[in-house]
Parts: sequence; structure tokens; C-alpha cells
Amino acid sequence: MIFFLPKIIRLVNDRASVTGWLLFIVWFIPAGAMGQIADIKLKPFVTMDQKKRVVRLQEIAEISTSNFRQGQTLSALDIDEFPIDQQSLEVSAEQIRFRLLLAGWKDTEFRLLGERTLLERVSAGDLKQQIEQGIRQDILQTYQLHQDAVDIRLLSSIETTLQRLDFDFSTLSSSVSLPTQLPLGRRHLRVAFQDGGGKHYQTSLSVEITRYEEVVRLTSNVPAGTTLDESLLQRVRRPVNSNEVQFASFESVIGKEVQRDMKQFDLLQASAVKTPRSNPSRGHYDVRKNDLISLIARRGTLSVKLRGVRSNQNGRIGELIELIHPESKKLIYATLVDGQTAVID
Repeated sequence: MIFFLPKIIRLVNDRASVTGWLLFIVWFIPAGAMGQIADIKLKPFVTMDQKKRVVRLQEIAEISTSNFRQGQTLSALDIDEFPIDQQSLEVSAEQIRFRLLLAGWKDTEFRLLGERTLLERVSAGDLKQQIEQGIRQDILQTYQLHQDAVDIRLLSSIETTLQRLDFDFSTLSSSVSLPTQLPLGRRHLRVAFQDGGGKHYQTSLSVEITRYEEVVRLTSNVPAGTTLDESLLQRVRRPVNSNEVQFASFESVIGKEVQRDMKQFDLLQASAVKTPRSNPSRGHYDVRKNDLISLIARRGTLSVKLRGVRSNQNGRIGELIELIHPESKKLIYATLVDGQTAVID
């Protein structure tokens, strides 16, 4: 300090070097001597990434000081170590004070506000699921869908940003701006985040939205004109990625005719079936030609049931009708006992 005094005096005498003199004061006179006291306000609750171990002061406290260098030094100060196998850690104000004194700070250079900070570990995967669940609930409520109707996959990386902004994940909530029609596939949605502490953040997130429906699948090959019954149908849950395709419900296709040849495992769209045309001149028939019914062959106490047998004619209950065996294609004659079953005794 004595070495620089002659130069300092010369600088002061030179009006053009007043700036240099002021810079010297800022850099070489201690912050406490200038009345610059750093306020360190402890956060009551903080979440940390699962992989981080070192706890720094900037992560558990809000630091306010007019001295830039002082603020940088305080922010980077390591306070404690968070063990990997530990899910929570409490840091007290007294522990922070002791660490500051150990680093060479004086009691007159800082002011601690708050008693303690509680840290809890949260993995990026847990946070991602929390965000996906929030978006999903907004979609279900907006479009009045049942709980299993939609699946959400977050494609953007927002977890690090929310952690850097010190959001309290235990009270984190989100709201999504949604269009009139349910968006499907990969879309960008405007999402607003907030926590119990009043923090707010808005951003655009890339998500993939998949809608699921209970649809109807055929259990066997079906030619055009076949009247559908429960033996030909199966309920399945499938992803639907377009609002343009309308699938038929199980109940709505019973008794309807398929309009084209269809294969086993085909999914029934609403446009694939039609209501059979009534023909008063032909009277009422319980079974029509090309309907698939079940055939029961009885002999004594034994009986064998064969499904998918095609009717080769129109018929009424109690009548003997002509059927076609599904494998041999031979003609079989059996008595129709209901709209879905014929019997050979």
C-alpha cells in the first residue's frame, strides 16, 4: 500500500485521473470499510439435482450487494456437501456464518436473514414426469376426456431451467394454452409455470400427444354384407393420432353390416358399417345370407361348437337352413335356434 502512495498523490493532482483514483478505492479498500454490507437471505426450501454434491451459497440464499466482486465471491462459496445416499439436508444460518468467517469474511461485512434452508433431492426424470402429468391433466379437463384417454411425452428439456430459476418443485404447477381441437402428434405448446413462492415462468415446450380409444377389432375374415355379432368382434385399446378418423364403438356395430371385405384384426371405422336395409316383401329373417353364425353338433351327451360358419341363405328361427363349412366349404344343413346359432342333432 505504501509503495503506491506517491502514484496515488500524483493521480489526485491530475484532474483527468480522478477515475483512476476512484477505481483504486473500489479495488483496494475493504467492502466493510466502505459500508457495503452483503445481505444473505436464506431460502426456506430448495431442490437439488440428484447428481449434485457441492452446495454453494447462491443455491440456498438470495445475495444482495452493490459490490460486484463481493457478490461473485459469495455466490461461489461452498457451504456443505450433499451425500449421494441422502435425500434431504438442512443448512443452518449459524453453519453459513461459520463458513463465511472461515473464508476470511468479517461479521461487519455480511448480514444473515433467515434461520435455515432445507434441501431435497429431485431427479430430472421425476421433474419431467411431474411436468408431463400437469400438462396431461390440463388436456383431460379442457377436452373432457377420461383419465386413460391421453398420453403426454415431453420432448423439450425444461428441467435445468426451472432448477436454475430456483422453483420450488414441491409446489410447482403449470397451465397450458390449448387450441379448440385436441392437438395430436408432435406439437409446441405455451406453458406457464408457477410455484407457491410466487415465481413465474412462461415458455414454449415441444410435446408429443397421443390419444387412446377403445376400438373394435375383427376376430376373423369377414366378407362384405356380413351382419356383425359379438362372436366376430373384440374390444381393444389403441393409440389414435388423428382427429379425422372416427372409429366405431362396440355397441354401435352389433347387428350392422360391413360394407366391404375385411380381414382378421382390422379395426372398424364408423364408415365401414351400415344398417341392413329392410325388405318387407321378403319378410323378417333372423339370419341372412353370408351371416356368420355358430354351429352346434350334438350326439347324446356330447356337443361340439364351431364358430364362423357362413349361412348360404336367409332363414328364420326353427327353419332348416343351408350353411357352408369354414374349412371344407361343404354344405351343411342345420336348424336355426336363434339369430346366432344353428344346431345339428
